[in-house]
Amino acid sequence: MKTVSRDLSSRILRGVCLTICMLLFYHRPAVAQNYNGKELVKAELISDVNAIKPGQKFRLGVLYNIEPGWHIYWKYPGDSGIPTKIEWHLPPGFKVHDLQWPLPLRDKEPGDLEVFDYASEILLFATVEAPDELPPGLVTLEAKTNWLVCQSLCVPGSAQLKLDLGSGTSSASNAVQLFDKYSAQVPKALAKGIQVQFNRSGKKLEIGVSGVPNGEALDFYPFLPVEAEVGHVSRNGSKLFLSIESEPKPIDRIEGVLVVGSGDKREGYEISGATVPSTTNVTASAGRFHIKTSRVARSRKLKP
Repeated sequence: MKTVSRDLSSRILRGVCLTICMLLFYHRPAVAQNYNGKELVKAELISDVNAIKPGQKFRLGVLYNIEPGWHIYWKYPGDSGIPTKIEWHLPPGFKVHDLQWPLPLRDKEPGDLEVFDYASEILLFATVEAPDELPPGLVTLEAKTNWLVCQSLCVPGSAQLKLDLGSGTSSASNAVQLFDKYSAQVPKALAKGIQVQFNRSGKKLEIGVSGVPNGEALDFYPFLPVEAEVGHVSRNGSKLFLSIESEPKPIDRIEGVLVVGSGDKREGYEISGATVPSTTNVTASAGRFHIKTSRVARSRKLKP
């Protein structure tokens, strides 16, 4: 059982770490990120077209190549970490749709922390709409990205990226297969036949899943209200369980991603806006969810 003093110490540590990380993360100039002579993350701005036609929709994204053994974070990082961030800087008239986040991994960090992260390589991307009129010549697209890359310690990184594309006749680029690969990994609406129900009893949240094959791996990546904290997911048959550890306001709605399957066969399904009244089962609806909080609970060193 946690004591009051230990719980208070944990919250103080989280607050201090969060403040330090945020200051380094959001107020750091864009520079190459090196540690022990290695560039831990290489970021590149890419598109699925070589040129843009007026009014055309195309995909634009940042490709991150990550040093083996290190990882960067999903939009909800979990027990620790900071979400990867992209700021688009496009010419007037261009419209950017929502950033697409492929399904991350649930990973372990020192101190029994569970996080949602990306390792090796990941593409974060968005659909862009060009205006109906484009000037002749090159069109310059830019993006600023920030990330926190971690192993046994964490190093903030950032990059200012630029991509020049021609205007006029459009053709597919060499990056189309990369975009298709990671598009297939973005969580989608609940598949027909899959039902997800939530039930809350006291400090325990129960997630019942039906419509999936018996014995199929199940997981749930929760998206939490501000300052709320839950324990790690446990499973019993077709039910998943989360213990609610802290909730400044009662959790009566839940968002997140239901994960079905394992390895390369994992599928992510969006759960959005499901009401969770106590002792009442409610079927979840699928849809888009938005990041509401990030928490940093890290006893590891942070490299400036």
